[in-house]
Amino acid sequence: MRAAESARTTSDGYAAGAPSGEHDYALIWSGGSVSVLGSQVSGIAYPLLASALTGSATDAGLVGTVALASQMLFRLPAGALIDRWDRRKAMLATDALRCAVLGAVAACLVVGVLRFSYLLVAASVTGLTGEVFRPASTAAVRKVVPPEKVPQAVARFEAGSYGGAVAGPPLGGILFSLGRGLPFAADALSYACSFACTWFVRSPMGVEATTTENVYGQLTGGLRWIWRHRLVRSLLVSASAVSAIYTALTLAAIVAAKDHGAASAQVGLMLSIASGAGFLGALLATRLSGHPKPSLIVLGIFWVTAAVVPLMALEQDPYVLGALLGAGILLAPTANTILVTYQVTLTPDAIQGQVSNAAYFVAGAVSPLAPLAAGLLLSHIGSAQTLLVLGLAMALVALVATGSRTMRCIPNFRQLVPASQPDLKAQNAQS
Repeated sequence: MRAAESARTTSDGYAAGAPSGEHDYALIWSGGSVSVLGSQVSGIAYPLLASALTGSATDAGLVGTVALASQMLFRLPAGALIDRWDRRKAMLATDALRCAVLGAVAACLVVGVLRFSYLLVAASVTGLTGEVFRPASTAAVRKVVPPEKVPQAVARFEAGSYGGAVAGPPLGGILFSLGRGLPFAADALSYACSFACTWFVRSPMGVEATTTENVYGQLTGGLRWIWRHRLVRSLLVSASAVSAIYTALTLAAIVAAKDHGAASAQVGLMLSIASGAGFLGALLATRLSGHPKPSLIVLGIFWVTAAVVPLMALEQDPYVLGALLGAGILLAPTANTILVTYQVTLTPDAIQGQVSNAAYFVAGAVSPLAPLAAGLLLSHIGSAQTLLVLGLAMALVALVATGSRTMRCIPNFRQLVPASQPDLKAQNAQS
């Protein structure tokens, strides 16, 4: 019998009895967390560098819009490809490419030949490759983690992401103040570390069953799965609006802090304060994701954010701005854990990539317009008025979500999975 067949595979994709499971999960988590840290370091440098190169807030927003638009355009094709490729090899290839691109940005800055157009290209390429890496790593979790531990595994990924978000912005601000190329060099190094972690993963990461669908069927397969699941669909539509507002809100907070005289390092610390609240929320996510009334958590994000954003318009201290922004982020990791756990657990392995990227496609459908829209608002009406507009938008989202019975009656994980088992088995049989 072949080695690949020596471990029994459950219906949900987990290889029962695989001795390398915990070791491989630790590697996947470590590599992902380090790369998130690097992305946060360079993430704050992109708008700062764009503003320094051109002197335009609109251009600072354009960098984010180009990156997000690239992700959206490639999101569905990438999900289909991941369900055909060996996921470990895909993760290695994307890390290598991202390392090369970010290293090139740093080198161009050192020799003084970087143009704004190349910065746009770099943002686009890193966005595209991220759309391959993320669904591959998400699908990999089910290969090494038992089904009953998926919520905890997802919550740990959330904690790692927010941990990087806490440390990344201040580190990026400090590095940018020391040298404009340093944040990008640090990000390149993070992808090199992620590559090394993935290289030592021993569990097989191939797709269990190949699909016979044509290209169009694969591109839309994830969307069709989401459409059949009303709860996931409702959560994702709400997430789409909230994601766009948060994206615009982050840029508005950065510009507001700079308008009030904050230095780059202070802007980074401001964002780290906000991310610190998210990190705290991620640490609580394992317990809160099992809350008997998840609706209170999801709707709470909308209403808390709608309440604190107008206060940001009245504040000048960057650290208070960060604390207010963090208040809106506190419950976000738990909501993400709820959504991702449902998706990872209920989706058959053969379409994990399609559904994962389709979910991000829906959740981020409006986000590519957010940085540019925020940049235009900031240029024409100023930071305080922009924050008020964003607060009003969040209040509208909160009202609509609260009016939805589906959003008011979200079942917890233990209630949802048993009720969904017949559908899950049928989908596994079809795939």
